[in-house]
This record gives sequence, C-alpha cells and structure tokens, in this order.
Amino acid sequence: MSCIGWGALMYGGPVGSEPETTLGAVAWRHAARLAALGPRVPGSAAHDRARAYIVETLTALPGWQVQVQPFTVGVQRYVNVIAVWPEPAEVPGWLFSAHYDTVPGSPGALDNATGVGLLLALAEHWSRHIPPRPVVLGFWDGEETGLLGSTLYAHRYATGDAKPIPHLMGHLSLEMVGWSQGTSCFHTFRYPWSSRHAHPLAPPWLVRHSLRTAQTASLAPRLGDPYLSYPYQWAIRNVRIPFASDDAPFARVGVPSIFVADASFVRFYPAYHSQSDRIEQASAERLDRYARWLLQVVETPSESATDQDQAYWVFGSWVLSGAAFRWSLIVLGIFYGVLALTASAHPAVRWGRLLVPLGLALWKPAETLALLIPSTLLAGLGHLQTDPWVPRFLSVLPSLVYWSGPLLTVLAMARFPGIGWTLEGLILTVLMLAWFLLLQLR
Repeated sequence: MSCIGWGALMYGGPVGSEPETTLGAVAWRHAARLAALGPRVPGSAAHDRARAYIVETLTALPGWQVQVQPFTVGVQRYVNVIAVWPEPAEVPGWLFSAHYDTVPGSPGALDNATGVGLLLALAEHWSRHIPPRPVVLGFWDGEETGLLGSTLYAHRYATGDAKPIPHLMGHLSLEMVGWSQGTSCFHTFRYPWSSRHAHPLAPPWLVRHSLRTAQTASLAPRLGDPYLSYPYQWAIRNVRIPFASDDAPFARVGVPSIFVADASFVRFYPAYHSQSDRIEQASAERLDRYARWLLQVVETPSESATDQDQAYWVFGSWVLSGAAFRWSLIVLGIFYGVLALTASAHPAVRWGRLLVPLGLALWKPAETLALLIPSTLLAGLGHLQTDPWVPRFLSVLPSLVYWSGPLLTVLAMARFPGIGWTLEGLILTVLMLAWFLLLQLR
C-alpha cells in the first residue's frame, strides 16, 4: 500500500473540504490531529507520521508543487516539506512558515501544531481560490535543535538552489499562534549578524503592511508586547539575543521577516515546552482571525518594499517612518529645544541639554524620537514656578517612560540568560544618563 493510501485510511480526506467550515476550525482540526500523535521528535515514529500527514494533505490539493527535502545533520535525518504556488511568476511572492518538530515530552499543540494546521488550512483554501501572487508554505524540521530546516532552506534560497521558488518579498514565521488567552504580537529582533544583505530589524514597510492587514481581520496585534511595546522597541535595537525562531535565517539572507506569536514578555505562553502544551489551549476562533489576516497579507497590495530604513517607530498600529518620521523628529526636537534653552539653569547646562540629544539624533534617530517625548515633558517642568516638590512629583511618570527601555532590557537579561547589551547600547545608556542628569539640574 502506498504512503498516501495508508495516510488516507488513517486520517481521512482533507478536513476542510466542507465550504462552510471556517478556516480556523480547519486549522484547529489539523492541529488536533498532529498534537494527538504526541511529541514529534526527529527520528521518532510520531515525527514520521506528522510529516506523512503534512505531505499527504498537500499532495491531495490541486495546484500546489510539493517538495520533500531530506537532509542530515550528524547522524540524524531531518525532512523539510515545501509547498509552492508559483503563479503568477512575474511578481514576488510571500513565504509563510511553521516548524513541525517538538521537544521531547511535549505534545506541541501550540509549539507548533497550530502553526502547521494554519498553513494546511490556507493551502486548502488557495487550492480552491487562486491567490493573486505566488505563495510558499514552509514546514521546517529541526527547529527545536537549532533552526536546522529553515537555515538550510534560507541558504538554498540565497544561493539560487531552491528553484522553482519565486522571489520572496517577505516572510512571516508562525509560532505559538492561536492561544485562547494570548495577544497577537509581531516580533522583530536585532540578530547578531553583519551580512551586507541582512535586515537587523524588519523594515517599516513589512511592519506597516502586517499591522494594517491584521486590523482588517480583527487581530489587533502589537509590536513585541501588548503593554510594553515602547520599551520593547528600545530594547530590540540595543541588545543581542542568543536564541531565535525561524525568521532569523531568512532575515540573515535578506528576506524581510517577522516572527508572529501569541506570546510576549508580559504574557508568555505558560505551557511552552511542557506536557501541558495541549490542543485545549488553542482557540479555533483565534486561528480563524490569523487565517483571515494571512489572506489579507497576500491579497492586499503592499506599499513599496524599498522602504528599508531602520529609523522608524511604532505607535499601536501606526508606523512612523520616512519623511513623516524625520519631520516629527525635527518638530519635536525644536519644541524640546525651546523649552530646554529657556528654562532657568546655568548656560553650560542649557547648551548641554541641547547638544546631547542633537548628537543622539544624528546617531540613533529612532531612540531619540522616543526619548524626546518624556524629555520634552521633563524640560517643560523646569518652567514651573511653584514648590520644588511639585515638578519632582510630576516628573516620576515621564522619568519611568524615559528609562523604560534600559529597565526592560535588565529584566529580560534576568529572565532569559544569554541576552546581553551591545556596545552601542551601553554607550547610548551612558548618554541617556548624561541627558537625564542635565534635565534635573536647575
């Protein structure tokens, strides 16, 4: 009996064959079947069955070019599964990916059966409704042992050895999506590579396109964290992290990438890498929102992908970049400068208040724009002609906002060993201290 025939008897036909079934329900059913196999550690029978299930589901769908790509690291064999919708060939395409392996002892419902189930549901949808641009679905192996599958495929793509893969305009890596108690977060990290083609952070056009399309699917995501997005954006620009997800290898070879998860620093998934990571933690309704979002990502025209400037800042779902960013920095800087120069203080102090942020703006414009918001409030307090305790009391909140980036970095270093400052992050913090002290002098 063929492998496909065996799988069809074991699992049945495509679970989303009924047109009225929501994509979220289809994704949840796929995820439940994968999680029911138990831990899917490479080399185990459950891992082989999971791979067979993915391959059989995809090969039963018309229009997809399915590639099974085995590779060996040491003595262990791994297998990537790739599904390509290559048309129309003249336009760049999107890559959506999820890993299907797990750590030992965990059924891996959200890490990462829900991500795999979501891709399979989308594959079924696009087999009936042709996408307007090429789509690549990557099912990576060996993520839990060092991003092995995604690293190999990213290298093949960069060297032109991944044909017939279309040119990729962007990549969204799915991890721990669909948690019933989670909040959607888009993550981008400053990975410790210096390749000329690497993107240290996801470019603003990709962040903007992802956030805008997510709003239409009622996903309401935040960049990095639902509550601490402001200090998160400072931290990711000034730390190096020793771990990563499957977005990292593609960012390294120049494919703009975002890591998508229902987990963040404040609301981290408590069943991560444990026996409690079961399908009961997943929500079909949340998976449906993710599915509708990814459909919008492909179907909604994106702005020019040439906007690669790292000087941007995200306020909720609004991405400030380009000319709007520069003019905001100039206008806010002028307003701050007027307040700082006219407050009562020694002339050297007043000029120091102006020159330090001016130097920072030339070196670190994104962080400077964010710091100007609390700094302008602190400078304005210097004009109050009242009891000295009043401005001191009023300065507590803007001071906490000012220092929230370094504070979050310290907390992250305590929670996740291996995170460390970059040299420029340390220098920036010293200059921030000088700027802050200058604002306190009267």
